[in-house]
Amino acid sequence: MLIRPRQETVTLESLDLLQQTVDYLRRMPVVPVTRDLIRQIDAHLADPGVRAARREAEAADLLASRRTGGMFTPAGQHAYLLVVEGSKATITVPILNLEPDYEAKRMAQLDEGVTIDIFP
Repeated sequence: MLIRPRQETVTLESLDLLQQTVDYLRRMPVVPVTRDLIRQIDAHLADPGVRAARREAEAADLLASRRTGGMFTPAGQHAYLLVVEGSKATITVPILNLEPDYEAKRMAQLDEGVTIDIFP
């Protein structure tokens, strides 16, 4: 099965490649053709429409990303599960029947703040 890259990803990669190209050309000996090409690429990258397209592609790329993370009990059960999709985060706190005061301890831990690493 062929996996096609998202349009936003292609746009961002193409704009980054253009920036790398102009950076490379600036290190080349200055000749009229090179200087003109640098000006053309700089003008293209500075164009408000291109800059807006980059911002939109970056925002869409971020919104399309889904990341997860969690904390586990010593027995390997989820104590907390975090799913970040776009600009929304969902935290799930499953009910665990481990020891009588475990839920109270876990709620106290949440009250103090829990840090969860997230991964793509």
